[in-house]
Amino acid sequence: MRKKKVEYMGPVDQYGRPIDVTNAPNHAEDDRKLGIIFFTILGIATIIIVVILFLVNYFDQNRLEIPKATLSTTDWTKDSVIVTVDKSRGNVSEFSFDGGLSWQESNQLEVTKNKELTILARNKKGKVSKKATVVVSNIDQDLPEIYFINPLYITVDGKFDPKLNVSVLDSGSGIEDYEVDASNLNLTVPGEYQISYYLSDKIGNEIRKTRKVIVEDGVRVYQYRSRKFQVVDTTCDMPCECVPTVENTCPKNKTLMENNQCCNLCTGPCQKIEYGDWSEWSDEKILPSSDLEVEMKSEIVVAIQ
Repeated sequence: MRKKKVEYMGPVDQYGRPIDVTNAPNHAEDDRKLGIIFFTILGIATIIIVVILFLVNYFDQNRLEIPKATLSTTDWTKDSVIVTVDKSRGNVSEFSFDGGLSWQESNQLEVTKNKELTILARNKKGKVSKKATVVVSNIDQDLPEIYFINPLYITVDGKFDPKLNVSVLDSGSGIEDYEVDASNLNLTVPGEYQISYYLSDKIGNEIRKTRKVIVEDGVRVYQYRSRKFQVVDTTCDMPCECVPTVENTCPKNKTLMENNQCCNLCTGPCQKIEYGDWSEWSDEKILPSSDLEVEMKSEIVVAIQ
């Protein structure tokens, strides 16, 4: 009996032989599993990245660094200086410019006198930063100073240089020069005269100081004595925690100040002058200076005929 020929329609190899596909790998199933693994890993990585970014942002916003402050100007000025603390990081809500004695919401402080500030920042949770120190030293509201012996005795027809044995001082912006008005001084006529010194520093703080010049009919001998003095740091009652006045009245716990503010009185740094003892009188000329006070006395020993 003749067998029926069956036509084969399945896959064949390179030689035309049928391929047994009963045990062939299922690529579609493998691709599906790989896809599941890939997207699972991608999802986990995305979650990890989001968590890391959240933590970085959280710690960046809540980390209290040492406060960084800037001054409105670092040049010499007669005006106040604004100190500004960077508040962009750490989620800070309050600032202290006196080492934690008082707190304010504003990150700025107007400074009217040279001083050292101890700055702290505090966030809403009450966490306080480490201290930062800022020194304001470019406010020049002090007048320049001039030192000379007063009065000055001159013999008739004597020579006089108004800038001789005169010293000037300015602890701030400095002095370039100064002027002397001696237009009413007459060295040929005995009498008392006043001459004026005009002193100005580089930003416009200026003073006028007069000096007595005595023109005499005689020859004098002069004696001098001096004493040292110094400015020392101490503590004084100073205004703090100030608020504007209401019709020039203050609460019971505050004091009305000259700047029309109501303030508490806190102990703070200040300065005072301490004097030493006077030296003995001497014929040797002594010139006054920023730390030496000088007195002078004279006596006519020869009268001019």
